[in-house]
Amino acid sequence: MKKLNEEKIRLALLGRLPIGVKVAIITPIESIFDKFCYLLSSGEVNEKCFFKNAYFQTIKGTNGIIVHIPQGRCAQDVMYAFDGIQVLFLGYAGSLYSTILVGTVLEVEMAIESEKNQYELNMISDLKRVKGGYSPCMLGDVAYQYRKLAQDEGCHIVEMEIVECAKAAGKNQNLFSAFVVISDIPGIADFWNLTDDERILFNQGKSKLIRYIVNYVEKM
Repeated sequence: MKKLNEEKIRLALLGRLPIGVKVAIITPIESIFDKFCYLLSSGEVNEKCFFKNAYFQTIKGTNGIIVHIPQGRCAQDVMYAFDGIQVLFLGYAGSLYSTILVGTVLEVEMAIESEKNQYELNMISDLKRVKGGYSPCMLGDVAYQYRKLAQDEGCHIVEMEIVECAKAAGKNQNLFSAFVVISDIPGIADFWNLTDDERILFNQGKSKLIRYIVNYVEKM
């Protein structure tokens, strides 16, 4: 009965059973999803529920899947579609410190929701490591409150998905690793009003991160 229910979850989220998949790349950013599909020569894109996904195979024969997830807390749902595999998350984040500039590429070593709820992530890179906190939005009083809470807990960045995904990852024994590109610095650099130079750095950071993960996956 448990196996049947798990299969129903997978079919509801992905529209297919991820049989033989050893690595999943998930992102709430559609342009990143599209780029991975191109660089990893994935198959046909499947759309189900709120998710898009496409299979790929590395040159060494490892089967993988790329998943475009909705932004926010519902991103955790896709974590239940996998059992005991490597899951790689890529997204954007807001910097809580002016010294962490737009375009900086980072690996998240710990996802922090509160003093009691802190989740260590699986480290796989030599990139600079940071602690990430949760914020449901980028602007307004609510965002400010969440940023202050994150800073008080020692976080360097905030974003919408990593905490929830990290919380769910261990329930199916998945190894969860997360990477971000800094897209804004609240109060200093607004994502919708970045300077031309900041926009160039942001796009360069995104390209660097995508290539880094592609190289990592192709060695599997």
